[in-house]
Amino acid sequence: MTKHKKEGIFPMSEKMPCQPHHIVIRDPYMLPVIFDNLEAEEATARIISFSKQEREWVGISWQRLLSMMKKDRETHKKHREQESRKLKRVLTKRKKRWYHFLSAPFCWLYHRLFRPRREKKLVVPLSGTYAYGFSFVRRGLRFLISGLWLRAERHDGNIVYFPTPRLIKRIMRKYDIIAK
Repeated sequence: MTKHKKEGIFPMSEKMPCQPHHIVIRDPYMLPVIFDNLEAEEATARIISFSKQEREWVGISWQRLLSMMKKDRETHKKHREQESRKLKRVLTKRKKRWYHFLSAPFCWLYHRLFRPRREKKLVVPLSGTYAYGFSFVRRGLRFLISGLWLRAERHDGNIVYFPTPRLIKRIMRKYDIIAK
């Protein structure tokens, strides 16, 4: 097994029933109603998201998954801080009701000149790791491995998770995907 172009991503030798781009993941880490187990669904969606990015089926190391979850957690933290600042601005505006009594042209000019610059809104995917930590995905991985939906292999001291044809067939059946 050789390393792929990116660290922590490994090519698969198994033939899969369809290509990764045939599977539509609505929210970045959600594949609902596949297992009736949120942990397993998020773990599956995270692993398949790498294959979709690479446009071929790949295996993912635990370290790569962990770095992805840490990055998502940082984004979530920034989003919470951004929302907190936004709420403080709204409350401050409510306290300063004086500008409502000014004439309409002056209000327009005031808002045009002195309105604070808007921050870029962060897109935060829905994930159980924000509430339950990284063990949320780890429990999902254990569920998938015990059910033979994922294959785990050791490579260079890392655990690498590979989707199996059985998992892909289940997703295809649940979402009515026809192999092309």
